[in-house]
Amino acid sequence: METFLKDDFFLMKYSEKQGMFLDSHTPPPRVYAVSSLKSSFEEMFGLWPLPIYVEAVLLPFKNQIIYDGILYPRTITFGRGMTHSFNESYKEAKKKSGIITTLV
Repeated sequence: METFLKDDFFLMKYSEKQGMFLDSHTPPPRVYAVSSLKSSFEEMFGLWPLPIYVEAVLLPFKNQIIYDGILYPRTITFGRGMTHSFNESYKEAKKKSGIITTLV
């Protein structure tokens, strides 16, 4: 049976092919490395300040994680205090659990 994850995430950073999605809603926080199969995260969010609050469905695909093709960004910008808090959660998640690269 295939696994998927539908939730709100914080897109913390991205490269040409991957975005780092932070799930901090339920402890412990987790970071997912999500691959973009078509448009790069830079093309989609290049002008947006990080982190970006997005709703997404994450899916397993060929030993990686992808999203279902639609990301719903929330038009919310975060102040310095909240951004610092998200960055700390991101660092904590990477330290404790590493970066999750598969859902199966």
